[in-house]
Amino acid sequence: QAYLGERKLLQAKGLLQPNKTQFGLPSGEVLVCRKPNIFEADLHDPKLRQVTPKLAQLFAGDELVRALDDALPGASLQEGTNGKTIKLQYNSGHGGCFPLHYDNPGRPNKRKLTCLLYLNPSWQPGDGGELQVSPPP
Repeated sequence: QAYLGERKLLQAKGLLQPNKTQFGLPSGEVLVCRKPNIFEADLHDPKLRQVTPKLAQLFAGDELVRALDDALPGASLQEGTNGKTIKLQYNSGHGGCFPLHYDNPGRPNKRKLTCLLYLNPSWQPGDGGELQVSPPP
């Protein structure tokens, strides 16, 4: 409930930004793709951590990193705020979605693991939005 409350606070204060994803092309050009109706906040921003104490505590702490590292031998996850990113993302509906994509498309991305926490208190089967995992081609 605390995380959901902080998400609502960020939304009410206008601190959630429209989602955009950047792709570096071989030409050196950067392609920016926007996902309509998806908004986000990155906890690397100290201003956001000031108004979200529970999310800031999750970001600063390493308990989850250590637990996942113990559960996934060989993952060698990095502790500290440089070893993780917490993005709070909000889908306002109206067709907003994350199409099929790779969470780690390769260098320079160093992501080893993605964790999802859904904060939809009234979600029901049939509402859509289920996570679908596909093997790489």
